[in-house]
Parts: sequence; C-alpha cells; structure tokens
Amino acid sequence: MPYHRTPRIALLALFATVAALPAQDNGKSRGFVLEAGEHQIGDIIERAARFLGRNLILEPTEIGRGVPAITLQKSLNLDVHGCEEVVSQLAFMKGLVMSPVDEERGIFEFINVNGPRRAAIRSVLKKPEELQRRPNLVIKVTTVIYLEHVDAKVVTQNLRPFVHNNGRYPAVLVGNVGTPNAIMLQGIVGDVLETVATIRRMDVPATGSVSANDLVARIERLEKERAAINRSLIELREKVRVLEGARPGGSSGVQPATTASPRRAADRAR
Repeated sequence: MPYHRTPRIALLALFATVAALPAQDNGKSRGFVLEAGEHQIGDIIERAARFLGRNLILEPTEIGRGVPAITLQKSLNLDVHGCEEVVSQLAFMKGLVMSPVDEERGIFEFINVNGPRRAAIRSVLKKPEELQRRPNLVIKVTTVIYLEHVDAKVVTQNLRPFVHNNGRYPAVLVGNVGTPNAIMLQGIVGDVLETVATIRRMDVPATGSVSANDLVARIERLEKERAAINRSLIELREKVRVLEGARPGGSSGVQPATTASPRRAADRAR
C-alpha cells in the first residue's frame, strides 16, 4: 500500500501560516499613551483601567462638578508601572487617592481626601525597601522602621510637630509600637519616604560617646592631673613666701646688697 505524505505537508503548511500571523496585541506592547492636550481625570482613570485590566472605580460624588481639566503640553507613553504612578499622581492633583478594595481581584477605588469618605482610604502595609522601589506611586501606606542608636520615643516626640505642621494633607502619622527601637509611619508614599530619610539622619551614634571603662580611665587620669596641679601650687606658694621674706624689711635677716659709688670703686682698683 503506497504511503501518502499529503497530510503531513498540509499540516506543515498550516503551522507556517499560523506562525506568520501577527500576535494578538492587548495594547500593553504599545504602552499607555496620554496625548498632549486637555484630559478629564475621570477619562484618564477609565482608560488606565482598560490598559491595566483592572477595575478602577471613581464615583461622581468623589470628584464633584466643575473640576478643571488636566492639560499636558507633551504626550506620555508609559509602561504598566508608569501608568499606575502617573495616573495616581494626576488623581492626587485633584484630591483623589487610589485605595484598594480587593487587590487580588484588581479592584481599586479613588476617594477624595477632603470628602466625607476620606476615612475609608485604606493603608497598605509595606516594607521601607518596597516603598523605595516605587517612590512615585501615590497610595496610602503603613511601614515600620528600626533604629540602631537612638530611642524611638525620643525621635517620635521630636518629629511629630514637624510632620503634623508641614501643611500637607493627609499628614504622616508617627507612632511607637511598644519597643524602644521601632517607629511606625503611615501616610502617602512620598511623604513617608521623606520622614524615613529624616529619621535615618537622626539615628546616629552620640558624639563623643564612650564606654564605662573609658569613663573610669578618664576619671583616674583627671585625678592624677589634679594631684600634680596641687603639688605645683604648693611649691609655687613656698617660692612666693621665700621671695617675700627676701624683700627689705623681710623676716629672713638677709640684708639687701648695696651698690658702691664710682669713686669708691676706683679707690679699690688702685
């Protein structure tokens, strides 16, 4: 029975045809493009939701009416991280913060920081190094940093007036977590990172700090120096007493030397 190769050839031709077809593009290969010109923040969020494949919810009550458009002088072509960061920044310019509803399912909402639902803005627990990788993402976070050289309560007490009165809203919250070397911070990523940098500058060894043994040795050395100074003072007082006794009318009995006249000195020379 003859062997037919026609099916194999047809199959290879089909594979070649499929391979030559362009790959399906979901839009992410081109990036998230914001053209130059005016944009409403609601439209930007809607487009970002389609690009990211998420649900980004913005209720009309959160944005209000008559909000000015955002004007871009130059177009932007952004990747996924860039889209998240820029959209969160533009939203924050309009008083909105992106808050997770169900992060695993990709559901987020934008809440007005000055509105009645501002308390509903959820904070995401992050490590400091995670925040440093995304410093431009505008979300509310909570983090804990650990100190090496200074007491956490002292740092907290000195830091609170600055972070509460810097005019920013929402302000960074600073608190202790029950241990002498840990501080908890809560706020927008950029503000929290600035506070972390300030704390790091404060967390340095005290200038001139010494151990107990060094202090004991220093005290002993100072005691010896003081004893030597006392001996020198006694010797100086004795010398002063002797010099005072050698003056005219002094009590030592030593008569002061007299100077011979020039004539008498010449007679002796003869």
